[in-house]
Amino acid sequence: MDALERENLLQIIRKQIVLYPKFDVQDMYKMCYQVTQGGIHYINEMATARIDLSTEWRGLKDPFFNESLIENIDPRQKLIRVNLRPFKEQGGTPEQILNLFERSLKETTPDESLLKQYWDAAIQMVDELELPFTKNAIREFWDAMQENGFPPVRHSNFYRKMHQPAYRLVLLKYWEGKDQDV
Repeated sequence: MDALERENLLQIIRKQIVLYPKFDVQDMYKMCYQVTQGGIHYINEMATARIDLSTEWRGLKDPFFNESLIENIDPRQKLIRVNLRPFKEQGGTPEQILNLFERSLKETTPDESLLKQYWDAAIQMVDELELPFTKNAIREFWDAMQENGFPPVRHSNFYRKMHQPAYRLVLLKYWEGKDQDV
């Protein structure tokens, strides 16, 4: 990871903390995991992904105040989160977002070494007082994830309760071409 990618990671984490005040170490891991592993846990489970989306779609309310349609969570600017509430409000359909998600999933190559690099950078950022987490909290969470083979996780309980995340991961190149390709 070069200096620009590290700076992008820091800016993205800072923005997440501002946007989502309940963003904690678990949410940071989830974001780093998503960027480096994609939605890999769905790779052989598209039927489950379809059911999950259908259930989530039916329960969507209006977008939150200032909820953006997309969020850049990737320091390399390859992967984005498409927030479902604004997507639905703007006329998007479950089939469109599932198609974008599935196409993105098929092209995402998991990179555990990049996950480790991002986490090491986060620890360094804490050392430099650039992030509001303790070094112990980050190390303990990482150790637990490492012991379990770096599994996907849900957002933290506080984050889910306060922010009700509803999004799908999409490669930016597919989002930019969605009008032509979906």
